Amino acid sequence: GLTEDNDMISHPCFVVTGSEKAEISHLAERIVSEMKYSKYSRELMIHALTIEMMIILSRAMRNEWEENIRVKTGKAKELVAIARQYMDANFDQGVTVAQAAQYVFLSQGYFTRAFVHEMGMSPMNYLMKKRIERACSLLENNEIKVSAISLQSGFSSPQRFNVAFRKLMGMTPMEYRKLHLK
Repeated sequence: GLTEDNDMISHPCFVVTGSEKAEISHLAERIVSEMKYSKYSRELMIHALTIEMMIILSRAMRNEWEENIRVKTGKAKELVAIARQYMDANFDQGVTVAQAAQYVFLSQGYFTRAFVHEMGMSPMNYLMKKRIERACSLLENNEIKVSAISLQSGFSSPQRFNVAFRKLMGMTPMEYRKLHLK
């Protein structure tokens, strides 16, 4: 911020705009009001209002970040690429779409829309494809049990693995193994 003389303010601050501005102002007034009087459970109320203020501030900052990304179109592409690298490195460890979105500091909804725009598929479908590709390469080794392959491919259970594999490949993992071992 600037002073009336157009000098820079030396202490850190940020400006809140948008719908959260009124809500933050109201909360700040309530905190000041609580501090003025010696009411029952005053400290607890101040803590609760402060936590609410922090949540609203973090939401405002996230909204500002996402709006900034919408304005700078190249930034979304860059963040999707970073998230995709993260997903590629961790798909076999059960990484979720929510974790990938969080990794690049985006809401899951915005991340999903940006990912679909850049990659032509949802992040969930991308993860599923990576996991099935890994499973296919492991199924070509007859010494690894299918249940172990499901876990090594990032699936939470053999049942989910079987359902996803059949849906994507049109056959069960065992049928795939038999077909590729001949």
